[in-house]
Amino acid sequence: MNRFDNCIEILSRIATMQLRWPKNDDAAQAGQLLAESYLSLESRQAADLRALIDDAMRRTLLGLAIRCAEKALNSGDPAWVRTALILQAIEGFDYDYRESLRAAVPIRYAAWKTAAPVGRWLGELRAMASESAASRLDQAYRDDSIRSDALQLGELVLVEQDGVLRFRPAPQPARRRRGHEQIRS
Repeated sequence: MNRFDNCIEILSRIATMQLRWPKNDDAAQAGQLLAESYLSLESRQAADLRALIDDAMRRTLLGLAIRCAEKALNSGDPAWVRTALILQAIEGFDYDYRESLRAAVPIRYAAWKTAAPVGRWLGELRAMASESAASRLDQAYRDDSIRSDALQLGELVLVEQDGVLRFRPAPQPARRRRGHEQIRS
């Protein structure tokens, strides 16, 4: 099997995996395998692979990138941040630019906590990402002032569940009614 077909097979496996409430690390491991296989492609093959990915898989890749950020936090291994960045490059900011930016928030946080060399990795990824994705990756990760409260901007919170750190949707604030101020405690 050639490298391109290997990437297709891994994508097919990822499509069948449970990402929302994972019971094991199979999805993260598959994401890591996809990322490494993707980097072994020639740039033309990488473009062909990205062209085959539909919106459902793009959403899946964003979710998987967040799972890899969780893996980085739980293991302390910045290599998982690299995997998350590669998955975002494969997704290409093509599903919904806003969702891609939201996914960048936990990845940035994990990069900060693990002291990952994001700038260096983005430089290496430029040749394997589309021109627009490379530009958007630079935009999403160029600011080095990552703070712990940055999670609020992404509408996510970091919680510990059974000894494992996970990102979850933040509770929605009370909606402001027309003509009334929001009550703050």
